[in-house]
Amino acid sequence: AFPDLDWHFGSIGSFWETSYVRKGGCCCEANPPFSPGLMTKMVDHIHDQLNKADRLGTLLTFVVVVPTAGSGKDRVVQKAALNS
Repeated sequence: AFPDLDWHFGSIGSFWETSYVRKGGCCCEANPPFSPGLMTKMVDHIHDQLNKADRLGTLLTFVVVVPTAGSGKDRVVQKAALNS
């Protein structure tokens, strides 16, 4: 949202518009707002990126920060992330 500030924290642009598949590999951190809908969309995007990396034989790792709250919607996101 603020590229002039975000680059100080290692941001390389919009999470949704960036391809993380790079020659030599890539390791990324995702710490999204803890909104179940947004987190589910994030898991789907990460799966797409990991599948693309696998097809191209490129290393790709995501470290994802998820909440530990126990509501039903949060559990769906946690299960999706754990099963990935």
